Amino acid sequence: MNDYAQQIARLQAEIEEQQVILSDLEAEVADLRRDVEAFQKRYERIVHPVEVRLEAARAAIAELERQQYLRRAHPLGGGRPLEEIWQPPEGYVPVEEQYRRTWQEPPPPPEEPSPVRPAATDPEGMSIKQLYRQLARRYHPDLATEPAERAFRNDLMARINAAYTARDLGALQALARQPEGAHPEQPLAALRLQELEQIARQLKRRIADLKLEKAGLLYGDMLRLSLEEKLVRRQGRNLLAEMAARLEREYDEAMARLEQLRRSQRSSDG
Repeated sequence: MNDYAQQIARLQAEIEEQQVILSDLEAEVADLRRDVEAFQKRYERIVHPVEVRLEAARAAIAELERQQYLRRAHPLGGGRPLEEIWQPPEGYVPVEEQYRRTWQEPPPPPEEPSPVRPAATDPEGMSIKQLYRQLARRYHPDLATEPAERAFRNDLMARINAAYTARDLGALQALARQPEGAHPEQPLAALRLQELEQIARQLKRRIADLKLEKAGLLYGDMLRLSLEEKLVRRQGRNLLAEMAARLEREYDEAMARLEQLRRSQRSSDG
């Protein structure tokens, strides 16, 4: 029992420390999320609409330039799409297929059927129902010889029933690993240790997830722009308004180029 008590005390101290770290991380990530979301809303209201218009204009320019190239490259094609004029050589592999072959993972090989294993007799290989029946026979309260032991066994059977209902195989295995004839207080300590180990693992996973999210927020474009905006605001400038104005100028230039291409196309058609 002393060994269990030491392990439980160590895990409880570790869990308390992890809970403090987790609480601090949750507060930091929540603040970062608020900052990013508030900035992103303003960005989408001020800058994003201009970005969408500019992207549409650039796509139209690219299409008209492609059509002009096809006409120059294939003057006898009558303006038909390149796909109708050009026949690929033997063995030609389209770009899309090359990309798929290069970057997509090949399908996994078919799995070999698992060999049939003999029935296991250790707790790790037993089914949850087998474990439950074994533990019920071992720790049933009717086997108690004195009131204190019956109280322990009642508590233990309640935990066994709860673990079985929750399909908690790990808890049942932790109890089954206890030696025959051990006082019920010992498997209770083993079960408590197993519960604490599970809590510690969950806390570590949550902390790792939050650290990843925090790093993604800290090094993301929105937070970088948000910090930059705060810096230029001290100079009396408005970063989002400046970005929108620059994009508007690019949009005007793109529309002028688009109109030039359209005039050229109309004159070629005429």
